[in-house]
Amino acid sequence: MTARHSIAERIEAERSTILAEYLRALRAEGSSIVNDPLATRQALAHADQAITDVVRSVRAGRVQVNENAQLLARNIGEARAAKATPARESWQAAMILMETVVRSAARHLESGPLDTYAVVLLALTRSITVGIREATGAYMSYLLSRIHEAHIGERRRIARELHDRVGNGLGVAHRQLELFGDVAERVPVAATNRLERAQEAVVEAMENLRGLMLDLRLDNPQSLEKALTAYIESIPKGDGTLTLRVTGDETWLPDIVRDESFLIIREAIRNALAHGEPDLVLINVYISPDELRAVVKDDGIGFEPTEQGRSDGTGLASMTERAALLDGSLTVLSERGKGTQVELLARFPPERREDPVT
Repeated sequence: MTARHSIAERIEAERSTILAEYLRALRAEGSSIVNDPLATRQALAHADQAITDVVRSVRAGRVQVNENAQLLARNIGEARAAKATPARESWQAAMILMETVVRSAARHLESGPLDTYAVVLLALTRSITVGIREATGAYMSYLLSRIHEAHIGERRRIARELHDRVGNGLGVAHRQLELFGDVAERVPVAATNRLERAQEAVVEAMENLRGLMLDLRLDNPQSLEKALTAYIESIPKGDGTLTLRVTGDETWLPDIVRDESFLIIREAIRNALAHGEPDLVLINVYISPDELRAVVKDDGIGFEPTEQGRSDGTGLASMTERAALLDGSLTVLSERGKGTQVELLARFPPERREDPVT
């Protein structure tokens, strides 16, 4: 048996030990992956595949990575996107895996040939890189698909609003004008009343249409604070008191963070007003050089945590997916009779703040 094969066999013999060390390291770093059984199994399967690639490469004396293992990586990416696991968790897990395998291999390579150590590093890097590439592609594809579905849902919502609010108002106005024509000469007082009702219906329809147009204009705001202020001002009086405070410099925000954060915060405000029956809604946005935190808190009726996953049109799934697209998170805290708090956290490293020159 050659020295190369002997090293490969020793690494193979430590496979279970390496996997156990990897799992312990994930727990020690506080990785959320270990809190989910499926994510844990997938992480261990990915680590197991990386060890197999290293052992095969050491035996062959050159890098041999199983490119057919991409399906596992894609499944990992989709599963983590579905649960809105921040992408940084996957990068952290990859770094921990690299360190764990290298430490194990180093124990058997102290007196081994230098080229074998190079093969270990190259094979491990290649195996992990291929997995990250496939998982990231699947992760982003899943989120973008869900965001597309959310956009379609938004268009359907606008169509319903046009039909129910604008269309209904114009229908009432049309009917009142018809009745006006029937009584204009015979009963002037009744005719005047019909005309006034038609005018009121048209005014209401125009107000509803103005609100929908404002929604469309604000989908890509130039200023987060101005867009939120305009949206709040468009809300009918009597829907509760809304207070907005934005702290920090908006020039720190990448465009995508600003735009997606606006949509998430707007949806949180809508939910509070539509489902919470609040007297007061507080909207606080904190902007720092590397993150945005937004809190929408109301004093409404609240709900039980077990109700959060119900399909009731609150848009929580869409909001969570938008947050994940920003490598962020969305936290919802509520209790029956004690209101609801929605917190958005979006992180953006300094390098993401610079838009590419086109």
